[in-house]
Amino acid sequence: MNENPQRADGPTPHRYPRRLWPINPADPVSQLSERRPTLAGTGWAPANSTIEYRFFRVSWPEGALLVDFIWRRRAASAEVRVSCFQNGGAAVHRSVEEREPGLPNTGPIGGCRLDQHASTGSVGPVWWDLRFHPDPREFSVPPGPLRWSGALDLSLVSRPACAITGRIGIAGVEYRLTEQPAMTCHYWGRNLPPQWVWLSGNDFDRP
Repeated sequence: MNENPQRADGPTPHRYPRRLWPINPADPVSQLSERRPTLAGTGWAPANSTIEYRFFRVSWPEGALLVDFIWRRRAASAEVRVSCFQNGGAAVHRSVEEREPGLPNTGPIGGCRLDQHASTGSVGPVWWDLRFHPDPREFSVPPGPLRWSGALDLSLVSRPACAITGRIGIAGVEYRLTEQPAMTCHYWGRNLPPQWVWLSGNDFDRP
């Protein structure tokens, strides 16, 4: 038996799927090229994995705000976690709701919203109404083929040089931001590492 059949004009070409998840016509992030495989979880499009995070971070002279939108399918839950820093004091506030595991990892959580253009919401004494000015520079790990196939436990797409305009309120104090340096990030996979250290900064007083 011929274990390596050949076409009359040469080897049989490999056939790759044109799409790895359904295209959402309403989401410009998912309008990807027909000529190459879609990247699962590219940008803000949901990967619908076991664990999925989308978040933004912004800081200003008097404070900082980190807002995580978290979907956990095993726990059948969705959470908004707000970490804030104001005048030397730090606090974390959470809003958690039950969520059917079969639903997409997207949409509002506890009345809070986040997409690639904006975020609004309130958790505890913190509220925000923000618009994002995206930067085309994007940082992605692991490399493409490993990310597309989900070969590793975790994948990440980050835009570390965007800017934010809008209002933030913390404990009764309102801050107004205009194109303040910030970052957005989306990561997803089967498991988080048991331990990690996360550092982020893009608003230094020197270039």
